[in-house]
Amino acid sequence: MNLFSIKNLSKIGGTKGLFLFLDFDGTLSPLVSDPTQAVLLPGLKRTLTKLATYSTVRIMIISGRSLADLRKRVGIPGLIYAGNHGCEIFFKKRYLLRKGEKYKPIIRQATALLKKQLAQIPGVIIEPKGFSVAVHFRKTPKEYLSEIKMILCSIAQQESINKVMLTAGKKIFELRPHQDWNKGKAVLWAWKKLAPEYLPVYLGDDVTDEDAFRALKKSGVTIRVGKKKNSAAQYYVLKPKNVAEFFKRLNQRKGP
Repeated sequence: MNLFSIKNLSKIGGTKGLFLFLDFDGTLSPLVSDPTQAVLLPGLKRTLTKLATYSTVRIMIISGRSLADLRKRVGIPGLIYAGNHGCEIFFKKRYLLRKGEKYKPIIRQATALLKKQLAQIPGVIIEPKGFSVAVHFRKTPKEYLSEIKMILCSIAQQESINKVMLTAGKKIFELRPHQDWNKGKAVLWAWKKLAPEYLPVYLGDDVTDEDAFRALKKSGVTIRVGKKKNSAAQYYVLKPKNVAEFFKRLNQRKGP
């Protein structure tokens, strides 16, 4: 994994078009202790809005957040939005894809149990997302982490909730539908359906983004935010502010 630099833009610039796949938290927005306080980096909304006007650029924001939450936080018309790790994809005022509807009652049941069993643990934030439920523990003392995981495992193994899986990310656990779908498969689906002639470029920072890095390794450009050993990404940048700089420079190249 090599450090991504502006020089790499020459490789990208010669293509017919770019299909940008962008994670939100930790990529377009700095990580924060309270997920409800996450916002786009300063100036990034204007930059992405301008990029989205070019006929040679497609942009999809893909996140573990719910689709409604993601669209509200980004708020840029004309983009493709993919919530719940790509289980729900929305473009031009309509859903292109919804996977996992049948799991919603199970997720609601799991959410109710989590709220009850984690109520006494300090710093925990439970985020219901329709197709999944997240437990944030960035503000929770370390001595409680094993208890949180034990409770989550116990709930996931209950007979009535045995169709969900427990996954982990940066200071977060999630209960998600146990189905053969992830960010990598969602990205490939959207790319081939909407702009297969464009070069896919993926930027992300978390464990769930590794599926997309692997999916696009031979056909696109993959960039991890933050250096990490054993990542499947081809390149890395150090921080979200480097992502903003990348788009600023890309905008300059695409503009007049």
